[in-house]
Amino acid sequence: MKKILIIGDYCYPNYAGGSSKHVYDLMKNFPSELELKLITRAKDRTSRYVADDNDAEDEYRQWKQKGRVKELGYLSIMNPFLYAKEIWMATYLIVEHPVMGFWGSILGRLMGKKIIYHYHGPIHKEYLLMTGKKGIVYKLLWLLQKVTSYLSQKIIFHSDYMCDLACLEHGICCHKCTILPPYIDVSQTDDNIHLPWEINPQKINILIPRRLTARTGVVEFLEQFNSLKEEVQVKYEIFITGVGELKDSVERIAANNPQRIHYLGFISYKQLQCLYTKIDSVVVPTLNLEGFGYIILEALACGSGVLVSKTCGGGFDFVSRHLGSQYTFDVRSLDEIEKALEQIKTGSEVREHYKNIAKQFSTSNMIRFYTEKLLEIKIQ
Repeated sequence: MKKILIIGDYCYPNYAGGSSKHVYDLMKNFPSELELKLITRAKDRTSRYVADDNDAEDEYRQWKQKGRVKELGYLSIMNPFLYAKEIWMATYLIVEHPVMGFWGSILGRLMGKKIIYHYHGPIHKEYLLMTGKKGIVYKLLWLLQKVTSYLSQKIIFHSDYMCDLACLEHGICCHKCTILPPYIDVSQTDDNIHLPWEINPQKINILIPRRLTARTGVVEFLEQFNSLKEEVQVKYEIFITGVGELKDSVERIAANNPQRIHYLGFISYKQLQCLYTKIDSVVVPTLNLEGFGYIILEALACGSGVLVSKTCGGGFDFVSRHLGSQYTFDVRSLDEIEKALEQIKTGSEVREHYKNIAKQFSTSNMIRFYTEKLLEIKIQ
């Protein structure tokens, strides 16, 4: 049996975020014919990114009980010899994050393993957006990702945008690069889950489900919304979910406009899917470094429309292609935001249209891409 080791600093539900959720999706959906194991950080309850999702935690706990997950403490992730045995036993390494992946890829190459690195984004640039600093940590993060990229035989990206950015930032050779097809679980959503928030059917309801960080543009969008004319604002209600370092800022903005802006905190994935079925559109106001933005497909799969910023990377390309450029906007342009909001459509017919778009991008297609194109394994 082929043995595959995922090296990921983060996995949902230990941590919230797109790359964490991707690791979770791999663990959940990989074919049973392949032995898949994960090396990852243990949950840190003090982290601002911790995800409280009981259903996902139950599944994750089962993986641990079956020996499919090995957890490490924060300091232990810098010691690859703690998981050298797992690297030695593996046929392939899939590196999802470049801190643990840096050490794992060095050890993996010394052991002659095939290494596939998933480049989610330039971590030194995210650090710069978060802190405004270009010191030793910034340079170290760049170096970790540079070495991980250099040692990997294949590098995968969520979009052409992120591939181009990686080549610019880290000088990655084009022959290593592969674009991972977008995907979403389009199985039946349970829209009968109780939600403790009231959705007003007389309003156009908007959802922003994002990590609350400097690059995701949530604060900027909300500030712009508050600057719209009263007769425009009154049409809409905005719901925000997620956690991050800008949580206090979002809470403060919501408290100052409680009739129209509601911060819900972190909610489980099942609750989120149910919420998608109730609202009219998701807004993704990313400022920078967006590989794709899987909330776009999550929303469409549940019949919700989508508006994205013009700086939403691969998400901007996807929405422009499948919905049209009128569903995009400049986060810093009040006029463009107002025009984009006017594009939001309601009704059962348009919801079915959105669902049909999402059906083209199944999870099984993504897994098949991993096994056949990247791992070169045929699954019957």
